Parts: sequence; C-alpha cells; structure tokens
Amino acid sequence: MKSIETRIFPLGAALALAGLLTACGSSSAGSPTSAGADSPEGYDVAAEPREAKQEAGTTDAGASDAPPPDTRPIAELSLSAWTWVPFPQALCRDGSSTGIGVNLGASNRVMIFLEGGGACLDPATCATNPSSFGEADFDSRVGSTVDEFSVGTGILDRTNAANPVHDWSFVYVPYCTGDFHAGNNVTTVPGLDLPPQHFVGHKNVELFLDRLVPTFRGATQVLLTGISAGGYGAALDYARVAEAFGATPVTLLDDSGPFMQGPYFAPCFQSKLRSLWGLDGTVLPDSGGGSTTEGAFFLDLVERAAKAYPSAAMGLADSDDDSLMSLAFGWGANACTGTTAMTGATFTEGLLDVRAQLASESNFGEFIFPGIDHTSIQSAAFYTRLSGSEDAGTEGDAGAGTSMTDWVAGLLRGTATNTGP
Repeated sequence: MKSIETRIFPLGAALALAGLLTACGSSSAGSPTSAGADSPEGYDVAAEPREAKQEAGTTDAGASDAPPPDTRPIAELSLSAWTWVPFPQALCRDGSSTGIGVNLGASNRVMIFLEGGGACLDPATCATNPSSFGEADFDSRVGSTVDEFSVGTGILDRTNAANPVHDWSFVYVPYCTGDFHAGNNVTTVPGLDLPPQHFVGHKNVELFLDRLVPTFRGATQVLLTGISAGGYGAALDYARVAEAFGATPVTLLDDSGPFMQGPYFAPCFQSKLRSLWGLDGTVLPDSGGGSTTEGAFFLDLVERAAKAYPSAAMGLADSDDDSLMSLAFGWGANACTGTTAMTGATFTEGLLDVRAQLASESNFGEFIFPGIDHTSIQSAAFYTRLSGSEDAGTEGDAGAGTSMTDWVAGLLRGTATNTGP
C-alpha cells in the first residue's frame, strides 16, 4: 500500500508549515496505473499546491497556533490501489493524529465510507472503543480476512460485479473519536481515569472535505455511507458533506445506525450524547439551526436533511432485531438506568416508527431484513441479504423480498423505497 506522508514544521505560536506531501512505500493492489497519467476525467490529483484558506486555524482545545486547513488536492493516487493519507490536524480521541484511506476508481463517482466501532460514553464503553488509528491500523484492515474489519469486502470489494459501486473511487474514514464522527468537544469522561478526550469527529470530517472536494472536483455523484457508529455519522454529517460538494448529488446510506426517537432511543440517552460530544455545536447548525423535538434529536436532523435535499435519495438499513442496537437502546430505559436489551418486537416497532415519521419524505426509504445481525455492507452478507420474512427462501422465490444490492442500486438511481415488514 502506498502512503502519502504529510509533515508539519512547528515555527512557534503563530506559525506552521502544513501539508508537504511526499510519496513513499509501495502499492497494495496489483499493478495500478499512476493517476497522473490515467486518472478519471475531472479528478485533480496533481501534486501542485492550491492556495490554503487564509483564515487562522484553531485547535479543538482552543489554541490559536494551528496551521490553516490544507485545501490542496490529494496527490499521487493510483487506480485501484489504497493510499494512506495522513492528516496531522485530524485527531483521535487520545489526541494522536489520524488520516484516511483513498482508492481511486475508474468512474467519476465517489463513495465516502465512515467506519464503525461503538461509542465512548463511560469507562465501559470507552474501553471497547478505539482511541487511536494510524497507518498501521489501516494496513491491517486492507489485509484482513474478517469481513467486518476488512477494507476489501462487501461494498468495498471492487472484484464483485454485483457491487453497485465497484468502479467508484473509495474514501475510507477511520473511527477513533468515539462520537459517531459528529462531535467537536474536548472534555473528560465521568469515571474515566484519562486526560480529556478529543471528541472531534465532525471537525475531522471538515478537514477531510477540505482535501476531498478539490481532489474529486469533477465527481458526478457521491455516496455517503457507513456502518453502526459510521452509519450514524453518515446521517448526522450529511448536511455538511452535501454542502461541501455543492451541485454534486450526495446519496445517503446508513447501515445499522437507527436514528429512532423516544421512547425507543431514550431522550436522556440522546441528551447525554449531545452534551458529552458537543453535538449542538456541530450537526445541529448544519441541519438548519434551532431546537429539535425532545427525544427526537437524531430523527429531526435526518428529516431536515431530507427536506433540504429532496432530490437526494436517503436510506436506512438494519435487521428487525439488531442485537447490538437492541442492547444499546436498553441502556436508556428507566431514565437511563436500564441494563436489559430492548425486545425484538419493540426494536422493529422503533424502525417502523422512523418510517412513519418520514413517510412524507419520498426520498427516504428503509431496508429491513429479518434476524439479529448488526451491519451488512462491510461484509459478504451485502450480496446475500434479503428483506422479507425469515422463511422467504432464496432470491427470486415468491415472498423472497428485495436484495440489498438492488435496493442500494435503487438509491444510487435516486429511488428510495421501503422494503421489509
């Protein structure tokens, strides 16, 4: 895998030199073609720098000596090969820097994939949520044989002709901020014996967009997607991404990040996330400002996005008894003192409530399939998943339902449909 190294030369409190790129390492996939010679039409991957934004940058801790955002196209990309691009200003929860993986496709369309990985709310959840992610971690994803952690299976598999985005360019956004890719708050976590945590996922997305938009300046379509926490992130960051790409249509696919309202997603639980991660200062302004309905913070944001971008198809995919999310929503029971997982019947009820609440938005649809599985599109299940009843049989049989790949292809054509219960 090729790596692009970005160096910062500190020059004191007000000066920094950011974004010097040099190519190093080797490519990981076959015999890629240099994008400098054969990049898809409209992509700008030249190494020449663009003028950076002039406004002074600030760090999320409030310092005034951060370098300005780097707004140059990403250089030295190759067709069908993953390249790690460091972003020194993009931080993980522990304050270390991170980056993104980019794989240039033959078409002039782009998929931005937000990785999942839980959330950091308290000592127990933070312990299982990654607090850092660097190039070595990304290399392990590229070479992984485990579906849910692989950067080469499911919707990220170029070799499967059934993949609706097999020839698109891929952008892989790691998850190490514990905040659904949506926060901008540096704060301590009650009970966690660690320094203040950097919940800066939304700020990182802004930094990534500063580079991605000029790189893919001729893109004709963008798919914003992700699994679990990344599914939530895709929904919450949608307005920011759509705004950044301007006239380019942005399709939304949220895999297993169900943005239910109360009582399914308890109001006290939503309030805790809003406060800890600083969501009112990030995704709420992006979605039109103002307040949201009590207990419907996440649902309201998606509804606003659907109304603001009526020609953009948006979809939520999940099982009707998602075991992980049923457990998570159970924590919100009894004024956030609950420990028992939500029942499958209640979880399905919550998914159908989302459908009912957004019924007036013809550009939104749900793909609901039977079972307890959590996430689909980053695994081989993406190609076998069917909506419908548990005994629906094989695809093509009466009552078998819709295949997930067909449903996603419909979203990409601008058609959002409801399928499942």
